[in-house]
Amino acid sequence: MEIAAEFGLLPMAIAYAMRPDLRYTKKQFKEIICSSHDREIRRKERETRDERVRREVGEACKVDWLHSPRALFYMKEKGQLGELAAETFLRKHEITKFATEKQQAKTGKTPDFLFKGTEKIPRTEFVAKWFESKATFGNLQEVKEDNRSQLSFYTSLFGPGAIVYWLGISKEAREYLSSVNGEKSILVLSGEDLRDDVPDLADRLLGEGLS
Repeated sequence: MEIAAEFGLLPMAIAYAMRPDLRYTKKQFKEIICSSHDREIRRKERETRDERVRREVGEACKVDWLHSPRALFYMKEKGQLGELAAETFLRKHEITKFATEKQQAKTGKTPDFLFKGTEKIPRTEFVAKWFESKATFGNLQEVKEDNRSQLSFYTSLFGPGAIVYWLGISKEAREYLSSVNGEKSILVLSGEDLRDDVPDLADRLLGEGLS
C-alpha cells in the first residue's frame, strides 16, 4: 500500500506485479485475493504461508476495488447477462440458426453468436454473419482494444457483423470503428437500440452500476 501511494500506482497492479517475486503461482495468488466468494478459499487464506501478503492484498482489494476479483466477478456476471439479452433479442426476431461461443470450435476467435448463414439485423438493412455483445460503455480506448483483439479478426474470418455496447458508445469510438473497418463491415448498436425488444434484461443492464 505504501509503495502504491508513493508512486501513484493502483494497489492491485503492484500486487500482481510482485506475485512472481513472492513465488506464488497464479492459482495460489488468486486463492488469496478471491476469498470473499468461497468458504474453502477463506480456509486456505488463513493457511497461507505469508500473513503479510494476505493482509496487504486484502487492503489493496478494498482500496482498488475496480481491479479486485470481486469487480471481475461482477463484470463476468454482467457479461453473461448481456449475452442472454442479445440471444433473447435474436430469438425474438426468429434469428435462431446460430452457434453460441461455447458451441463454436475453439479457434481463439469466436464471436458470441456466429450465424449459420447471413441474417438481417432487425430494424436495419444491415446483413451480418455474426453478433457480439459487450455489457460495457464503449469509450475510444476500450473500442480500440476490442477491435484489435476481436472485431478485426471477426470481419476478416467471417465477414460483416454487428456489435451491441449495452451501456452505449461514444461518438469518437463509433467513428473509429467505421474508419478502420468500413461502414459496411460492422453495425454498431447500443442498449437503447434494443431496449424495446428486451425491456426487462435491458433495464437490468442499463440500471445497474458498479457498486
